[in-house]
Amino acid sequence: MDMSRQWMQETAEAVEAAGWRVVCSEKDDEAFHRVRYDIHGGDREHLVLECLTYPEGEERYWLQLVGWHGLRCHPFPLDSWKFRDAFVEFKFLVEPVTGMGLSFMMDFPRMPGPVS
Repeated sequence: MDMSRQWMQETAEAVEAAGWRVVCSEKDDEAFHRVRYDIHGGDREHLVLECLTYPEGEERYWLQLVGWHGLRCHPFPLDSWKFRDAFVEFKFLVEPVTGMGLSFMMDFPRMPGPVS
C-alpha cells in the first residue's frame, strides 16, 4: 500500500486492535494540517506518528520515539512503513540501490501489562 494519511490511520487502528492505546488529534497550522497519533503501551512505551498535509496536497510522514524503555528521539521523517499480523515496521533511512535501511519494529500483540 502506498503511504497516505488513510494508510497511517489504518496502521494506527491495527496498533490499537493489537492492544496499544491510540489517541488521535488534528490541528490546522498556518503551513499544514497535522494528524497526530499518540501511541502508548504503558509508562515506558510512547511513540507518535504524524501526517502533515500541505496546502498543495503534499503529505509528509513522521515518527517520534517520545519514550521507549529509556530511548527517545526527535521526530524524523518516515521513508515508509508496513504492518503485518505480528509487527509494524517503520523504515526511516533507505539506501537507494539495495532498498535496505534502518527501521524500528513494534511487535504485536502488545505484551501484557497496564496501558496507561
